[in-house]
Amino acid sequence: MPTLKWPASCKVITQGYGNKSSRYARGYHTGLDIGCTTGSPVYAAHDGTVIAAGYKGAYGNTVELKANSSFVTSYHHMSRIVARVGQNVSAGTVIGYIGSTGQSTGPHLHFEVRINGKDVDPQKYLNGAEIPAGGDVIQTGITDNIPGLSTVTAVYETLKATAGVFGWLTDTKNWYRIGLALGGAFLMYVAVISLVRSKAMTAIAGDTAQTIKAVGMKVTNRGKG
Repeated sequence: MPTLKWPASCKVITQGYGNKSSRYARGYHTGLDIGCTTGSPVYAAHDGTVIAAGYKGAYGNTVELKANSSFVTSYHHMSRIVARVGQNVSAGTVIGYIGSTGQSTGPHLHFEVRINGKDVDPQKYLNGAEIPAGGDVIQTGITDNIPGLSTVTAVYETLKATAGVFGWLTDTKNWYRIGLALGGAFLMYVAVISLVRSKAMTAIAGDTAQTIKAVGMKVTNRGKG
């Protein structure tokens, strides 16, 4: 098997291999999720030939890299692909950039390893891999032993898997849209209230002026008698 290089510039694992959920087509998570900021580089984990490069449904922008007849790695949800089919690349070559395309709740790299067409745990082949400078890889997914984190993440995953409004609400991109909508609605409300008050004050001022004028005319007329 080829020696693998860490496939991203970031080193935070947000979801491990094998986590079970009904929202996955196979009933479990088939790869490794590495959280990172949009636009960060994605690297070829080994020498090989690009056998696929394009949009792939729920996987979003995808690149598949073949090391030999049995060993393939794939890279998903990228914002942009720079590799092309048939290209021979070396380990560490930039093949794309982190994104959140396809079925994704935020920017990350979904990385898979397949042997003879079957997905396997990528971490078994990344042990000892060259990783970004500055420290070790950090695991923050539901396989972590951080107190309380597994429960919170499990609840979050359950909500995401729920059809309808709950699934929509747990998409972080929708919270951004909700925030924009509420902000716009509030500004519109303030503008309408200000306009109504302005017109009301103008009307009151007009009525007051008319009243004063009418009273003045009556007083003047009485003086003439």
